[in-house]
Amino acid sequence: MDLHQVKKLFIRNIEVTMSKNSFELLIRDILGNVLLEKVYKFKDYAFIHFRTRRDAQHALELLRGNNCRLGNILS
Repeated sequence: MDLHQVKKLFIRNIEVTMSKNSFELLIRDILGNVLLEKVYKFKDYAFIHFRTRRDAQHALELLRGNNCRLGNILS
């Protein structure tokens, strides 16, 4: 797979007690008007799917500045 086509972000070390809905609301609050396709949260990690690569890259920049509110963000 060409990394220039990746439109998903992987986040780990999320609080296990955080619900999927709480996590998604937090992500939407941080990202503002960046369009999400899907959010999958499992135990202490999550995958966030975006419509475009550009949205994913912009979200990565915004989320990296909020590590105190989230776990570790990996592309």
